[in-house]
Amino acid sequence: MLKDVLLNLGLSNEQVEKVLSCYILESFKEETLVNKVKEIFNFLESFGYDKNQIVKIVASYPSIFSFSIEKLENKINELMEIGYKFEEIKGMVLSASHLLGHGIDNIKKKINFLESMGYTKEQILKITFMAPKIYGFSTANMSIMMNNIMSLGYSKKDFVRITVLNPNIYCYDFNTLKTRIDNLVELGYERKQVLQMILHTPQFFCYNLSSIKERINFLEEFGYTKSQIIQLTVKNPFIFVFSKDTFKEKINSMKALGYTNLQIIKLTMEAPNVLSLTIDNIKKKIDDMKVLGYTKEQIIQMTSKFGSIYTYSIDNMKKKLKDMISLGYTKDQVLALSFSFPVLFGLSFDNLKEKIGFLKSIGIDSIILDYPNHLMQSVELMYARYKYLTLEKEITIDESNAYLLFKGEKSFNKSYGVCKSDLLEKYNYDIDVRQKEKQKLKELK
Repeated sequence: MLKDVLLNLGLSNEQVEKVLSCYILESFKEETLVNKVKEIFNFLESFGYDKNQIVKIVASYPSIFSFSIEKLENKINELMEIGYKFEEIKGMVLSASHLLGHGIDNIKKKINFLESMGYTKEQILKITFMAPKIYGFSTANMSIMMNNIMSLGYSKKDFVRITVLNPNIYCYDFNTLKTRIDNLVELGYERKQVLQMILHTPQFFCYNLSSIKERINFLEEFGYTKSQIIQLTVKNPFIFVFSKDTFKEKINSMKALGYTNLQIIKLTMEAPNVLSLTIDNIKKKIDDMKVLGYTKEQIIQMTSKFGSIYTYSIDNMKKKLKDMISLGYTKDQVLALSFSFPVLFGLSFDNLKEKIGFLKSIGIDSIILDYPNHLMQSVELMYARYKYLTLEKEITIDESNAYLLFKGEKSFNKSYGVCKSDLLEKYNYDIDVRQKEKQKLKELK
């Protein structure tokens, strides 16, 4: 009779046998069990599970049929009192139904143990929601895993970070994890690089080696060098999450927008996060930039040089253009400047304003239109060199020789025999200019 009831409820013959062989249920009469099975099914259904989910729960944890409805309700309430949300408990029970069999005192002891390992209460709720199996692990084995992971060169804080992002690490065999690290070293990564990748993206611990090799081969075929691949993936191991087909589709979509292979490589090396954007997001940014006044061809060139543009909001870009115009440049000049020097969008306006203001004070601010990369040099060094050249070398600086202010450090040192640190100390922009301006403003108030 019980077997027929279970089959009618959707369990397979194999699942039914598992339920019938559960030793905890042996003491119940068949008629009692039939009623309890129906009760539990109705309870789980009222809890919000569908038929397939209920079958999964009872098949993986047949002992649930020994519980009273009152006991189950109390367990749910107790878990909510600990800090879990109702929907979280539903998910936890579905993925690890044996959670219902753990006494609340044991759960609280495990929470206290996890706190002693360095987790916050919020982190404990997060990792046990993601991997409720943790409540079934022995504290001894968890301590061993922590010590093993730390033996690789991680701190206790690192271990907590890694397991908060990927609590399933507790389920892995440590020797397997070590082998994966060794395999990556054999692919050309330095050991410290692999450890950094895992700290950044702990899921990387679980990636299949053959899948990683496949992605590396694809990147090489596309045109990336081995050193570029290592550099790209060390900083952004999430790239290995993409399947070859997904990556290929994204690359082909970018080529369809007008990028060449070389431009895509350059863009992703400078701003690999672009790979996590959808093509629709990229298309929208291109359309938005067209409205600002750039052509599509210009946008392709700009983003190839400075891919981080894709991460800036269009409102911030509009403001940067408006701010630059407020310094006395025309809109066309600012568009031309930002086209040849798109890094402009990544510099703070206060910083730009101070640099351009100084150049304007010595009458050579127009050089920025032809040599916008000069804006990368600090105003402190511009000022120190200007003072040194005009006062000590008695050189009049104008547009014809303004390049002297921006020579490379080695070249400047070789020409004049003075090092950067000595110049900055002798002609201190902060003391000579900034503090005096602040004092003037104070006096005016």
